Amino acid sequence: MQRLPQLQLQRRQAGRVNGGRVDEGMKLSTIQKTTEEECKQSGMTKELQTLHNLLKLLVQDLTTRVKKVSISSFLL
Repeated sequence: MQRLPQLQLQRRQAGRVNGGRVDEGMKLSTIQKTTEEECKQSGMTKELQTLHNLLKLLVQDLTTRVKKVSISSFLL
């Protein structure tokens, strides 16, 4: 998972070498497409989706627990 930050750092450094501007051939959309392809190849997309799903489950669980506690304290 450390490949993506390395790629971003390389691209920033390339921009600095060119006087703070990115070459015409390396426009933002091209950089984004390249990064997306590299993420897909590395399996990072699947890992991020898994983390996202786990976070959603955690939030649902916590919400349910809080509702149960608030209902039981209300009834007492």
